[in-house]
Amino acid sequence: MIQTLAPFQKQRVLNLESYKKNGDPKRTPVIFVEDDGKLYFQTAVKAWKAKRVARNPRVRIAPSTFRGDPKGDWIDATVAKVEGEEAKRIRRAFGKKFGFFSRVTFFFEGLAWGDIAFFSISLDSDQTSLN
Repeated sequence: MIQTLAPFQKQRVLNLESYKKNGDPKRTPVIFVEDDGKLYFQTAVKAWKAKRVARNPRVRIAPSTFRGDPKGDWIDATVAKVEGEEAKRIRRAFGKKFGFFSRVTFFFEGLAWGDIAFFSISLDSDQTSLN
């Protein structure tokens, strides 16, 4: 089955379901960008969701409201931290998509939690499509 990014087009938020140490799911709404056929989200390195996906990169995602209410079906995916030039490119993509809001988010999240990390989300399938 070909998974598609179509449900995420023209969306600003996705609901990220990651898993606690005991296996219980934890759903968190996150802003995201799409770049070159992949979805990316950002969070503080010390945030719980970053710790959960570092321990278990298997997640489920769904387009959602800012409050975390799903607006579509859940899709299985895998998360990986991005660094270096890719992280710089994604930070610029956040600035382009969210403008001033992204700068404010990075600033206050950095103050509260420290360093910001970027993560890619790859859909679990042989191929992904934007259509």
